Amino acid sequence: MSLNLQTKYSFRQPLLPIWLAPKSFVIKRSLNLSLLLLTKLKYQLRLLNLNSRSEGFDKHFDKIIHLSALRMCSPEIFDIEDHLFLFQGDTNRFISTCLDVKQEYEKNKNEIDQSVDAALKNPRIKGTVVKYFIVKNFTEIQKKDERAAEYYQTLAKRYDQDVSVINVEHLSKIDSETRKEIKDIKNQISGREAFKVSLSLANAGALVSIVSTLFLITGYLYNNFLLGHFGIEVSEYFSLSDYLASSIEGVRYAASAATLGLVSFFIGMHSASRRSYAQIEMETKQKDYLFPLIFIVWTALSVKLYLDDSEQFYSMVYADILLIAFILAPPLSKYYFKEPNIAIFTIVFIASFSAHIGESVEKHIYRIEHNNIEDMKRYDISFKNPVPFDSSNITLITANGSYLFLRDNKRKIYIVPREQIQYVLVNGKKLNKALQPTP
Repeated sequence: MSLNLQTKYSFRQPLLPIWLAPKSFVIKRSLNLSLLLLTKLKYQLRLLNLNSRSEGFDKHFDKIIHLSALRMCSPEIFDIEDHLFLFQGDTNRFISTCLDVKQEYEKNKNEIDQSVDAALKNPRIKGTVVKYFIVKNFTEIQKKDERAAEYYQTLAKRYDQDVSVINVEHLSKIDSETRKEIKDIKNQISGREAFKVSLSLANAGALVSIVSTLFLITGYLYNNFLLGHFGIEVSEYFSLSDYLASSIEGVRYAASAATLGLVSFFIGMHSASRRSYAQIEMETKQKDYLFPLIFIVWTALSVKLYLDDSEQFYSMVYADILLIAFILAPPLSKYYFKEPNIAIFTIVFIASFSAHIGESVEKHIYRIEHNNIEDMKRYDISFKNPVPFDSSNITLITANGSYLFLRDNKRKIYIVPREQIQYVLVNGKKLNKALQPTP
C-alpha cells in the first residue's frame, strides 16, 4: 500500500501555524503523536480479535496486545545491544525497563509472534506502523540525530517503499485523523460487547405472557385501591367484564409508564455495557459517594413534600421505586435466573407498572380529598328520580357498567345504579351514558 504523505497531508492551518512554533514544542508534539499512533495500533490489534473486549477485562490479553504493539513499533527494545545509539542519554532505569519488556516477551514469544504475523497482514495496521515510523523519523530529524532518523526511515520503507518523509505541516492532520480513527475503533469494540435484547420466539412468548397477565389485572388493582380507600368493596359492585373494561382504560397510562421505564433502563444498560473496565472501576468509586448523596437529597426532598402534603410526593415515590428497580434488577437477574434478560425485563416492567398504578391512584385520591368540588367536577349528572343529595355538589370518583361512585362535599359516598342516570353533561355536551373517567 503506497502512502505518499507529502501529497496526502499537505495543508495549511492558519489558526495554529505549528511550523512557526519553537522546536521544543514541535518535538513534544511529534512525541505525543507517536504515543497516539501506538495507542491506535493497540486498539486495532484488539479489534482484530473477534473475542476481545475493552481493556481491563483480561489482563493477560492486554499484556499480549501491549507487547505485540511494541514488537512492531519498537523492535529496538528487543535488541538493545545493536541499537544503543537510540538510547543515548536515557537513564539506566529506562534501559532496565526495556530489558524487563524483552524478558516478558520471551515468556510469551509464540503468542506474541502469532499476533504480530496476523496483524501485519492487515493493510490498515501496516499503515499505522508506517505512520509511527515516519513520525519517529521526523522527531529524530528535529533532534538532528541523523543515524536515528535513518533507522526509522528504513523501518518505514520495510513496509512501504514509496513512503516519503513528512514535515511539520503534516503533524496536525495526522493527529486529528488518528484521534478520529481511535474513537471509531473503540466504538466498534464496545459495540460488540454491548447489552442487546434477544428477540427469539421463546423470549417473545414469555414477555407477551407477562404483559398480558398484568394487563388483565390492571382494572382490579386500580379500582380495588381507589374504591377501597373510600370503604367500597369492589367485589360487590364489579363483574369480570367491568374489570376488563377498566383494564382497557388503565392499560394506556400504565403500559406507557412501564415502556418508558424499560426504554430508559435499556439505554442505561446498553451505555454501561459499552464502557471499558477502567471506566467501570472509576464510576464504581464515584458511585460509592454519589449514590448515598443522591439518596440523602432525594429522601430529604420526599420528606419535605410529604410534610407539605404535596401531590408531587407520589411522583417522588414512583421515581424511587424505578431507581431501586434499575439498581437491583441486574444483580438479581444474574444470580437467580437462567434467562437474565427476561428477568430484567420482568422486574423493571412490574416495578414500573405497579409504581405508576400506585402513583395514579394516590394522586386521584389526593385530588378528591384536597380539591374543591368545583375544581374536580368534570361532569354534570342528571338523575331520572330524586336523589338524597345535592347533585350540583358531587364529584364522580369512577364508574363501571352498572354503577356510578360519587362523593359529595361532606365526604359522603353514594353508589348510584347506572339506570338511574338520565344524562351526563361533559363540557356542556349531553351524553346518553355515564362516562368512566380515565385515571
